[in-house]
Parts: sequence; C-alpha cells; structure tokens
Amino acid sequence: WPRTRMRFVMHTIPLSISLCVPQDGWIMVTKSSKYCASEEQAVERKRQYDEKMNKKKKEILHLYSFQDREKRKQSIAELKQKFQEDKDKIAKMKAARVFKPY
Repeated sequence: WPRTRMRFVMHTIPLSISLCVPQDGWIMVTKSSKYCASEEQAVERKRQYDEKMNKKKKEILHLYSFQDREKRKQSIAELKQKFQEDKDKIAKMKAARVFKPY
C-alpha cells in the first residue's frame, strides 16, 4: 500500500508543479499556476493588474450616489422607449399581413 501510494504521488506531482533550477544546483519546487508558469510572468501580470486598477481609480464615473440613480433611471427610460418602439413596429407588421390562402 505505501509503495503504490508513493508511486501514485510521484506520477501526479510533476504534473502540478514546476521545477526551477538555479545555478547553485539546488532544485526549488514551486507551485505552478494555470495563468503563469514562472515567477517573471507572475510579476508581469501583477504589474499589469496594478496599472489597470490605478487607471480605474483615476476615472471615477460617478462621485455621488444621486448620479448612479440618475444614470439607472435614464437607462431604464431608454429601454422602455426601445420596447415601445419595437411593440409599435410589431403591431404595424401584424396589421400589414395579408391572408393568402393560396
């Protein structure tokens, strides 16, 4: 049982970790990620994420809560207007239909 368990672990572990071999000969075992395989890639992703968040913080869309409410009311009014236009268009199409039995 312990040998089969160890063999199972030995077969599954290399698939889930990456090995980084520095110049001094020691093998450092690190966890692999599906997003970045190396530490350099992880640092680059972190930098890109930080830039994105800083940019997002700088562009504040609505400073006050009433601006959010007004924007929401405006979008709902636009949706209602589009719905009414579509409804009218469908009514015209139905009225324009002609019964053609043959």
